[in-house]
Amino acid sequence: TNGTYSFVVSTTSSDGFSLGSRESSNRPELVLTLSTPTTATPTATPSSLPTSSPTAPPTPTPTSGSSVIPLPGRFEAEDYRAGGANIAYYDTTAGNSGGAYRNDDVDIQRTQDSGGGYNVGWIARGEWLAYDINLPSDAQYRITLRVATPYTDRRLRVEVDGVNLSGTVTLPATGSYQTWTDVTLAAMHLQAGWHRVRIVAETSSFNINYINYIVVGSP
Repeated sequence: TNGTYSFVVSTTSSDGFSLGSRESSNRPELVLTLSTPTTATPTATPSSLPTSSPTAPPTPTPTSGSSVIPLPGRFEAEDYRAGGANIAYYDTTAGNSGGAYRNDDVDIQRTQDSGGGYNVGWIARGEWLAYDINLPSDAQYRITLRVATPYTDRRLRVEVDGVNLSGTVTLPATGSYQTWTDVTLAAMHLQAGWHRVRIVAETSSFNINYINYIVVGSP
């Protein structure tokens, strides 16, 4: 019926609502519309990927299977490193002409030098032997080679880490392949740690028994 009316609307929801009116069959109607608001889904913030730290370069180390010789001290010529041809040694002929100590192409025989043992012989020009050594400190080192040859003007050199540090070393004639003498090189500065030493024959026809390293001064 005609008159003034009051409405109270309560809600416990956060839903929205609206009021409006319409006419139906000539009678006014009150329309209450409830609506659920659309809540926007927040966009996830992408997580940052971890940054990898650069890998430090490896410290040089001897090839697996090779024995490292601690110095100062003496080591035998026949105790060259492991690895085979073109890594441990280079020899121009196949087989061990002396038939002793090792079964590869380096020629090794029993020595008549004092103390016995073995020596490397039948050496040809261009052949070499490699040794892995470890030095305890930076110092001046002096190298002595135990050699024998019946000929004059036999020559070799000593390389350390691929560098010729000795220059050409001329060996004296000793009278025979089993008459031995010491040849001492000029002192050379070497840093502490691991190194690769090569004895390189610049001529043929001499024997080597052993190599001795001693410390002769500080850097």
